[in-house]
Amino acid sequence: MDAPSCIALPTAVMAAERGRPMDTGAASRLDDDFVPGAAYDVSPDGTSVLFHRPRPGGEGEIVICALPACSAPRTIEAPRRALGRIRFTPDGRGLAFKDPTNVNLMVQPFDGRAAYPLTRFTSGDLLDFAWSADGARLAIVQATTTNDIVLFRGLR
Repeated sequence: MDAPSCIALPTAVMAAERGRPMDTGAASRLDDDFVPGAAYDVSPDGTSVLFHRPRPGGEGEIVICALPACSAPRTIEAPRRALGRIRFTPDGRGLAFKDPTNVNLMVQPFDGRAAYPLTRFTSGDLLDFAWSADGARLAIVQATTTNDIVLFRGLR
């Protein structure tokens, strides 16, 4: 990007987390459609953004475009049930998303190849994930949900 700009507060915060200056400048509207809360990311080099654009009756599409004005947009079909967090891969050549079981991460390359698994966990709900600033490490937040029903009698 030539001039600093602000897309939205969460994006500016993400840029700051990645060690880039956070001079917000002028705000830019990238799309008129609803974008789910965690369904966007700024590329590792800060030149592109991707976001999930839901569509009625379908999974929707992923829009990838150049910042700051969302120029040269291209779309790919949204991966099945790619709800929640989506992120660029550290090399910027694909996107990572939760698989339909919500247990593992998948990668969808932008070059048209098929999506492939990034992790191979056998249990646990994947809540969130992020790469380190240098792209060398991946942090994953998992949880196990348990439901216990307990009947108490004779309480006074």
